[in-house]
Amino acid sequence: MPNVLLPGWGAWREGDWKKGLLFSGGALAGLALHADAQSKIEGWRNGDDDFRFGKVRDWENQKTTGSSLILQSSFLSTYDSFQIYLEQEKANGRFSFVELKSTKDVLLEPFQFGYLSRWTTLIPLVAGMAAAVSIYQEAPQPEAGAFREYDGLSAAYWSYAAGTGEEALFRGVLHPVLYDKTQSLFWSNSIQAVLFGYGHVTQTRPYFQILAGAYFGWLNERNNWDIGEAAFVHAWWDVFVITAEVVRNRDEAKDFYIPLPVFRFSF
Repeated sequence: MPNVLLPGWGAWREGDWKKGLLFSGGALAGLALHADAQSKIEGWRNGDDDFRFGKVRDWENQKTTGSSLILQSSFLSTYDSFQIYLEQEKANGRFSFVELKSTKDVLLEPFQFGYLSRWTTLIPLVAGMAAAVSIYQEAPQPEAGAFREYDGLSAAYWSYAAGTGEEALFRGVLHPVLYDKTQSLFWSNSIQAVLFGYGHVTQTRPYFQILAGAYFGWLNERNNWDIGEAAFVHAWWDVFVITAEVVRNRDEAKDFYIPLPVFRFSF
């Protein structure tokens, strides 16, 4: 999968310069954002600048945004090339179980709100909202929350990138390849779920991520190998939980904030 390391490689090889520019340009832009933020953070740590915590947090957000853009470009580039490969293999009788879905369609899936009519979407999203409220309430309780606009935009993009990029790679490419090799729904789903879980390197024991990966894989199989619903659930779960994580340190954010009321819920 050279596209994982060289986003856009497959598109350039196929002569599709528009997609090549999209994937390669996205990865380069993400690399530039990450490097710029890292340089500023290192300068601050070395005492070259005197900024308040909020500004440093902006740079940390920029770093994560850069990393998310690199991974999203890489994963979608891999998925896009796999769709071309699928078309060729379907003519030879392989991968007949997989429904072709364009990269553009995958990018639009988080906005297909018709999925909300399905219990398989509603139950995990209600659980995600409950988790977000719990995370929010763990934070220090100032008189009003300081949820900055930049924080919100960052959290929204990270969620969108994860929902589209990770589903494209793990459930859109890896899962069907494993099933084609093993001819076992259990083993193909289990293997991709474990790889998905341990792909989240910040988690020392990513048991929840493994379970989430298995659930998304089950959705994939249930929907005739269409990753749309999994991408929707994944993206919106992350919107709730990542936003709550960002707001957790709201009492330390001093620059540019929108005051919010503190909601108190118990479960």
